[in-house]
Amino acid sequence: MKPIDPAEISALIDGELPAEHAEQVRRAIAEDPALRREYEEMVALDANLKAHAEAAVFRPRVVIAVEPAASVPLVPLVIGCLLLRLVLKTTPLLVGTGLEICVLVFFVGWTLQRLLAASEREGRRLDHATGTAL
Repeated sequence: MKPIDPAEISALIDGELPAEHAEQVRRAIAEDPALRREYEEMVALDANLKAHAEAAVFRPRVVIAVEPAASVPLVPLVIGCLLLRLVLKTTPLLVGTGLEICVLVFFVGWTLQRLLAASEREGRRLDHATGTAL
């Protein structure tokens, strides 16, 4: 019988050997104490690596918000935008431009404020769920 290679022992542990050859390797391990020791070390190492790999697996946790995302009444907002557009069409260029800039600054600031508040709520909810504080 030819000597058993450590790669064959590894293949036996992984279940990659054909049945005949796997039986020969098992017999050799049973007969040789040095091979048995090497086999046991490889089995322990394999179990250790699998445990670490399982612990390192990323498992995303998706939470869908229960509260409504937008509490802005859409119909009045659309009507207001249409009226504003109509007013801007009838005003002189300089006044209309100034008014457009003011409205744009207001909406950008308002949107950023809402996004910041939502982000803070989400952060608090995640901190509460995980039990950590930042």
